[in-house]
Amino acid sequence: MSLYFIANLFAKAYGGSEGDYAHALTLASDGGYLLTVQSLSFGASGADFLLVKVDALGQVVWTRMFGGSSGDGFERVIRTSDGGYLALGSSDSFGTGGDDFIVVKLSSSGNIEWIREIGGGSGDVVADAVQTSDGGFVVVGDTYSFGAGGHDFLVVKLSSTGSIQWAKTIGGVSNEGARAVAIASDGGLFVMGETASFGAGGDDLLLVKLSLTGSLQWARVIGGSSDEWGYSLVATPDGGALLAGLTGSWGAGLHDGFLVKVSSTGSVDWAEAIGGPSFEHIHRVVLSSSGDFVGAGWTASFGSGGYDAWLLAVGPSGALKWSATFGGSDQDYAYDIVEDADGFASFGHTYAGPTGSPDAILFKVGPDGAYENCVLNPTPTVTAVSPTVSSPSLVVQDAAPFNNSLSLSVTNPTPQVFDLCTPLFVNAGEGSGCGWFRRLVPAPGGLKVLGYRGRVEVYAPSGRLVLEDEVQPGAVLRLEPGVYFVIGERGALGKGVVR
Repeated sequence: MSLYFIANLFAKAYGGSEGDYAHALTLASDGGYLLTVQSLSFGASGADFLLVKVDALGQVVWTRMFGGSSGDGFERVIRTSDGGYLALGSSDSFGTGGDDFIVVKLSSSGNIEWIREIGGGSGDVVADAVQTSDGGFVVVGDTYSFGAGGHDFLVVKLSSTGSIQWAKTIGGVSNEGARAVAIASDGGLFVMGETASFGAGGDDLLLVKLSLTGSLQWARVIGGSSDEWGYSLVATPDGGALLAGLTGSWGAGLHDGFLVKVSSTGSVDWAEAIGGPSFEHIHRVVLSSSGDFVGAGWTASFGSGGYDAWLLAVGPSGALKWSATFGGSDQDYAYDIVEDADGFASFGHTYAGPTGSPDAILFKVGPDGAYENCVLNPTPTVTAVSPTVSSPSLVVQDAAPFNNSLSLSVTNPTPQVFDLCTPLFVNAGEGSGCGWFRRLVPAPGGLKVLGYRGRVEVYAPSGRLVLEDEVQPGAVLRLEPGVYFVIGERGALGKGVVR
């Protein structure tokens, strides 16, 4: 038997007339995606929170929009163990001063279960969250309301219903900002961001290891003579973690993407700068099912002009596997990435949107970063580096932020949707006959088979055989609405969605 990788590849823009800025996505249980957008095109006043649920081909299923009288924007979204979602944003529409954390729990169908506003008398900006084994959540970000310095890490443990169980600030005499959180293999917490209070020069990465009750176990500052900023963190099976961001201390250009693998005790296993002669930024990283680290961000060194959305994959020891850019002559950014059943989906925005204003973009590449006639595949320079590592004396304090329940009106806007590249349904992999691929295209009442003659089997995602038939090129497989996998005599033809 042969192993095939089947990829639905597409690139779509979503937006309206005033500007819609992407921040995060997560994979839905049905194979689609939930997108979080800061939208100026819809809503009552200023920027509002917008959630867009799309199917596996990027078509809109439902939307939810809410907010206040001022600026509201999502930063992160995660899928929860009950099949729903936790969406995080910041808002200065409510509360007593500056921005506050906004934490929204939704069902799988997008119904709001609860909303919490968390903060203090000054600004508090949320960054990331993770679900814990007790069904609750740990939410992290920056606080100007509490702590030892200008602004500090704020780490808040919530119950499954949004009540605060504990809250801690972590920092020094200057500024610290938390950007990411992950559950370590021992059940504790990794929290990562940057610090100006400690380190080798400028801002450096700050990684702290906490127990699930908030006790500090160890901390490491990692950096060089210039600035390093951290944006994403993923725990690794060996008990350590991978940190991702950018560096000004090393690399091929002004700033390079920065990856640091640390052990379970915080020592550096390897570190590298990745980039070209200009500027690179890694904003999000995931650990793939194959054990590779796959990141999303943007580059000014490669692509079609300006900044382009940038994806890359490195192996467990940091060896570059592939790199891809997506964009046009203006500014294009990738803020988040997820692995799905047949490749990687990335979410960002473009300043040259089809609506004439900035639009959110969702694009899908295969497991090797390829999408013919849609992405470019440059080879950036990888530079192994040896950052300075130190153990700072952090101030850890209990904090008592307010935790208000909010009830907000919800609307259901309809963003415009545009194809930015020709969708492909591609089979690429190992099998008898080499270098072959097929396409499935949607057709009224089913899926049309292109370029294939012979027997096919059609399966539901559960593995149930739905249809067996002999087909000619151009035949339409008559199917009820749903997601299907189509197998031919020589292997997989593709995956398609029937509406």
